[in-house]
Order: sequence, then C-alpha cells, then structure tokens
Amino acid sequence: MKDYVDGAVEQLLERTRQLCELIPRGLRRDVSALEVSCRDRLSAVGRHLKALRDDAVLCRPENQMERLRLLRRVRGELDHIESVAVTVMCRWNDEDSWINALTDALAREIHYPLPTPVVSCSSQRYYHTYPDLRLICVPLAEGRFLLHLPDLYHELGHSLLAFENDGRLLGFQRKLLDAVNGAQRYVASELRKENSGLGPSAFREYLAIWMWNWPSWCMELFCDLFAVYTVGAAFAWAHLHLSASAGGDPFRFSPTQTTVHPPDAVRMAIILIALGRLGLLEEQQAIGHRWNTLVDILSCEQSPEYRRCFPSSLLEGIETSAYEGMCSLGCELAAPNMQGPGRRLLNDAWVTFWRGPSTYIEWERSAVTRLASLMATPEANRAASSG
Repeated sequence: MKDYVDGAVEQLLERTRQLCELIPRGLRRDVSALEVSCRDRLSAVGRHLKALRDDAVLCRPENQMERLRLLRRVRGELDHIESVAVTVMCRWNDEDSWINALTDALAREIHYPLPTPVVSCSSQRYYHTYPDLRLICVPLAEGRFLLHLPDLYHELGHSLLAFENDGRLLGFQRKLLDAVNGAQRYVASELRKENSGLGPSAFREYLAIWMWNWPSWCMELFCDLFAVYTVGAAFAWAHLHLSASAGGDPFRFSPTQTTVHPPDAVRMAIILIALGRLGLLEEQQAIGHRWNTLVDILSCEQSPEYRRCFPSSLLEGIETSAYEGMCSLGCELAAPNMQGPGRRLLNDAWVTFWRGPSTYIEWERSAVTRLASLMATPEANRAASSG
C-alpha cells in the first residue's frame, strides 16, 4: 500500500493547492473571517500531507495501516473545507451579504459578546452552524422572509458554546456543564432503580442511551433558551411554526437511539418556562394555547418513556442554569417593550401574522424592505450600540 498512499498524498496536496486558488479574489469584508479560517485550515492540511509523505518512520512497511488511517483523516478534513467553506466563498452573492449585515445588526442590538459569525444562504437542511468555521448556513431565500429569522439567535448561541478560554463565555459554558451534570445525575438515579430490580429490564438499555444523549440535548436547549432570552416570543412562535409545518409527532422519542435534538415538545416546554421568567406572560399563554391546539390536532400523546426521560422538574432546572449563565454574558434580555428595531420587527411580524394570516404576506414584503433600510441607518447603529 505504500505506493498507493504516496500517490494519494500527492493528489491531495494538489487538491489543496487548487482549492486555495479557487477562493475568489476581492471578497468583501463580511466574509473575510471565513477566508482567513479556510486558508489556515488548508495550510494545516498541507503540512499534515507533507508529513505523511516525508516521515521516514511512517513510511516503513509495518506502519502502513497507521499511515492509511492518517490519510483518511486528512482527506475528511479536506472534504469538509471544500464542501462547506470554499463552496460558500465561491458562490457568495448579494443574498449572503444582506443576511450577514442583518445578523450583525441583530447581534449588536443584544450586545453579543463575540464577533458575529459569517452567514451563508447555502443551506440544504434548514438553519445549522459549523462552529469550527464560525459559519451559519440558512436557506437560500431566508433573508426575504421574517417568520423564521428568530432562529438566527439559536445559531448565535452555538458559537458561545464552541470556544474555550474566553472569560466572557465561561459563566454560560459552566452553567451548561451544570445542566448536563444535573441531567446525568437524574438518569443515574433512575438507573440505580433499574439495577435494584424495581422496573422492566429494557429500561436499563434506555437509560444508558439517555445518559449519552443528554449533553447534546442540553446544548440544543441552551441555544433555544439563548434565543428566547434575547428575541423573546418571536423564537417561540418560530419553533411552533417549524414544528407545525415540517415536524412530526412533537413527542417523538426513540428511547434506544442517539439523537442531537430533544423532541419538539421538550423544546417548547422549556421555551414556555423561559417566557414566564422574562415576564412575557401574555405571549406565554397565547403560544401555549396554540401549541396545545396543535398537539390535539395531531392526536399525539406522551409515552411512558418520554415522561420518565423529561420530567418537568429536570427541565425547570436546566432553564434555571441557562438563565444564570445568560446573566453572566451581559447580553440585552428580551422584555415587554424591548428596544432594538430588528428584534422588535421580528416580534411584530408574528403579531401581524396572527391578526390576519391570509394578508400577512403583503405586510411582510414591505416590512423586509423597511428592515433593510432601518438596519443600515446611523440611528439603528446607535440604537444597537446603546441598547
């Protein structure tokens, strides 16, 4: 296999060089952070490939399995950079620039403690974040609509959990660890009951999976809560909208599979708790009513496993931890009569939608135009800076 790996390394080195050349010249400053990160990552890939080519110890016949394993790892990194970062930069257009300007303005409104991640309208799977690239991807036309834009705040939350050694973020990150530890302590206590022979043996397998899932579930719930704490009811409405239009059973829960996201009903339950804490009681009641109506229409019910995995006391504890961490970030919290033209408009969009769903689209078209001009004015910038 030595000759194969030798040839494959040279191919990947050439691919690395070609990808550097494919990055367009003269990219705007709103994508410069991604370009710098991408070039740094490509340089690291090149160094690793040259080490695979030149390291005399790795080239020995007895080390070819390890050499092949390292080649696969570097190939995976290069594929990731090419399919995400380089592709985003090669197709950068005005839609991307607009959503970046908007996200940056929204982040400044809430005193977001980090530089705003780059945002690209290139997603094929709704909103998601690549924390290693500081990149958020959203659907192509997302900047032309308002009802789902509150999900940007959830994605901003992911960056707060992705970086180490930043004192501004430590309080939030430590509270996430507290929440994970609390959830896993609860699962461990349930597991002790099963080991004592007090319940069905199948639950031991369930509980082991739940123990594994809770770190990911807590991270997603913390990002949901960051969004609620900063943009308020608009995020709760956006979650209901996504669940109703693209979700399934909101209690859907496979107790024997690992998942990243908790069930939609769990997310809504903790969102409603957060709205109450913020004093948004009318919104909490209205959203809770609409959510219960949706559940009734879907004829969905909680399974015994669902009730055992997600007790309300555990969700309340997670929300408390998130709120305490949130207070350490120094962000502007949502409240009745909150300031900031961007998040006010995102909440107004949902108020207008419920007043007349059939006529909302005409209002939205003009609102998006107003938002574009509003966020570009010096007055908006001063409002964002002053809160």
